[in-house]
Amino acid sequence: MYTPNSAHLYFNRIKAELSVPVVNMIEAVVQRIEHQGAVVAILATEPTDASGLYQAALGKRHIKVLNSKPFRADLNALIAACKKPSGSNRRQAVDFFSKHLEGRVATTIIACTDLSSTFSDINVKNMQFIDSSQCLVDEILDKYC
Repeated sequence: MYTPNSAHLYFNRIKAELSVPVVNMIEAVVQRIEHQGAVVAILATEPTDASGLYQAALGKRHIKVLNSKPFRADLNALIAACKKPSGSNRRQAVDFFSKHLEGRVATTIIACTDLSSTFSDINVKNMQFIDSSQCLVDEILDKYC
């Protein structure tokens, strides 16, 4: 099971116990945000969202996070649809984007591996997409290769 977001709940404890450098994926994501001071959407599972990890890191930089009950409900439905082996969820992703993100946020953080491929080919002018998994890979390659 791939759970880098959840592992960050214990990041400081893990880091203190290890003698090797440890990559903080949350910080790597937040450092990539180009539009400082703008509103950011976090596309994450409920446990990741409830952990407040991204919100805390963004709050330190005075970056606002889009959040509402309809946003959360539709995001949960999109994540559930992406977990099904029923093919493409592109239409549902585009509908979600149009309803909740377009014109409201400057940056969208994809913090759920189930959504990475769904949003990978959606390009929007004046919107930055940051995939947390890709940030983790990039940071590891930068530090160790």
